[in-house]
Amino acid sequence: RIGDSSQSILTIRQRLALTGDLTVNSNSAVFDAALETAVKLFQSRYGITEDGIINRTLIDEMNYPVEKR
Repeated sequence: RIGDSSQSILTIRQRLALTGDLTVNSNSAVFDAALETAVKLFQSRYGITEDGIINRTLIDEMNYPVEKR
């Protein structure tokens, strides 16, 4: 959630930048409002509840191979 920090947030930022959900990657390990918006966009596209929270469902969807979509 906003204000949390973790090294895994860097990877999530990179992934969301690649999918176009995050327009500007600050390369910060802190979960900020821009990242929350990007998470919600991703969730919306894949039919996940748009709560802006990074959880197992979101990570699993992000890790699903593109060639199988």
